[in-house]
Amino acid sequence: MENNMNVNTLFCKYEEYPDFIGVKIVDVNQKSVIDDTMLHISSRNAEIEDIILLLNNGANINIQGDLGYTALHYACMMGHIDVVKLLLKHNASKTIKNEFGEQPIDVNNNASHNHKKEISALLK
Repeated sequence: MENNMNVNTLFCKYEEYPDFIGVKIVDVNQKSVIDDTMLHISSRNAEIEDIILLLNNGANINIQGDLGYTALHYACMMGHIDVVKLLLKHNASKTIKNEFGEQPIDVNNNASHNHKKEISALLK
């Protein structure tokens, strides 16, 4: 019961994000109006506790959202090394390509953040 309350609280939290405004979230894999899920948003924003709760409640770690990005693509793009480590620990795919033909390592290498080398090493 505790997990369900936390998940429901998380649903309410993400219903306030612009991606979900006006949308009632009822599933951990529900896509927003721009095709991203709560896992995509939490990975972009380095919301580690949210990511763990979503994964523990059945979130699809490899679901593709806006422009074909996965949560791992977003974590790499933003340089969130702790999120990258967490997603990889939960078997996030390193080889899924977005609509531009980029894998997460490509997105990392094209980004401008301070963790490029460390993230590239994790993705190899």
